Amino acid sequence: MSKAGFRVLDSDLHVIEPSGEECFYRHRDTRSGGSLTQDVTQGYGPEMYVLRDAPKGNYDIRAHYYASDRNRASARTKVHATVFEDWGTKSEKVTEKVVTLELGKESHAIATLER
Repeated sequence: MSKAGFRVLDSDLHVIEPSGEECFYRHRDTRSGGSLTQDVTQGYGPEMYVLRDAPKGNYDIRAHYYASDRNRASARTKVHATVFEDWGTKSEKVTEKVVTLELGKESHAIATLER
């Protein structure tokens, strides 16, 4: 489709766990039990990271962006991230964030969570 002036793009979810292990499309399951449910390479997702009984520490949530060229409207691509902490419990917390992805910048910060 790039011949028609459209952008070929893929944005991927990456989560770096407190141990330093990174969960992403090439490493979908971590030693602590973290898991990427799917890698969506076309369309709008969702890509989800799930971890029961999260070890204490910081979790760095990032979007990695791959694009082949600009689209004809020069519209900026955005990622809408929804982060659930303690999902399904009385202390559930939901955080939403929209991040505008930039051409030439591969990694974009979404959030850092402390457990």
